Amino acid sequence: MISGIALATLLIVLIVVASSERTEAILQDMR
Repeated sequence: MISGIALATLLIVLIVVASSERTEAILQDMR
């Protein structure tokens, strides 16, 4: 049970990091 929650948290963190990096790239392209 605990391991499942930990895996879900890691996936969420990875998605947030990836989305933030993509957002920065898009902002730079718009500039």
